[in-house]
Amino acid sequence: MKTSKPLVEKVVSYRGIEEFVLNSKILVGTSENFDDLVSNGRKLVLFYAPWCRYSKEVRPNFNAAARSLLNGDLIAVNCDEQEDLCELLEIDIYPSFYVYEDGELILKDFDRTISDFRRAILAPKSDLKALAAKQENEKRMKKLPSEELDLPKQNVKYDE
Repeated sequence: MKTSKPLVEKVVSYRGIEEFVLNSKILVGTSENFDDLVSNGRKLVLFYAPWCRYSKEVRPNFNAAARSLLNGDLIAVNCDEQEDLCELLEIDIYPSFYVYEDGELILKDFDRTISDFRRAILAPKSDLKALAAKQENEKRMKKLPSEELDLPKQNVKYDE
């Protein structure tokens, strides 16, 4: 019976403290290499903060997806270490997921399951654009009617 060796995972540390363990197939994005990393093919990028509970919760699924995808399909950016890059890309929620194809951002934030991560890499671009349109429509539907319809706000006076 043949057994496969588990993938070695690398430790990404921040200020000398082990905080975030990533699969060895996940590339580490920095301000210096980010444009090069996303410029060729489709890439799924995780923007995270090592202290963030939600970033830590999604890490196992992100690592598992990396095991079944090609080396370099997934990229992780530590926004504590790469503040300039995350600020430039207007990342203000952790974790955030962006999908790039040949340097173009084609999808932002979606569900965080292993199959969703795999789909982000493997699905046809038209499917991802349809998903992006659906997500945008859902965001609009969540707005209050007065915002959506651009109704004037009523001035209400309260007794003091």
